[in-house]
Amino acid sequence: MFTQSELFKIAEVAYEEFNQLYDIKCEIKEISYKKFYELADKSKIIKDKKINQVPLIIGALFFHEKGKDSIFFNQQVINLITEEELFVKAIFIHEFYHVYFKNLIKEDTLPQAKLSEKRVKKQMNKDFPKLIKYFKL
Repeated sequence: MFTQSELFKIAEVAYEEFNQLYDIKCEIKEISYKKFYELADKSKIIKDKKINQVPLIIGALFFHEKGKDSIFFNQQVINLITEEELFVKAIFIHEFYHVYFKNLIKEDTLPQAKLSEKRVKKQMNKDFPKLIKYFKL
């Protein structure tokens, strides 16, 4: 089980490593379990997967609001998903790519969300091949 401080430390290390490749700015915030799933339900791709009954692993969420980029996570959610530190790192790196590629999203639609996921996984496979394995279901 990860403590809150351990999760922030993993996120910080991942952020620094990601920023050696790509310059991004974002806040990393822990939110309540309830708020986490309220935000998750706003995602077009998560809605689509739920409708189509596709298994979901949601460890963190990226949101761009009011000119700020934020990555949200919940300690309880991450602890339900994994006990592996590398998996947690992969979760944060995955979301950092969404921050990096956000300007390529033309509109808030399901096809654009799917394209974003493909883009993230392709680049993550190139830059972090040891971490991409956690996203191949």
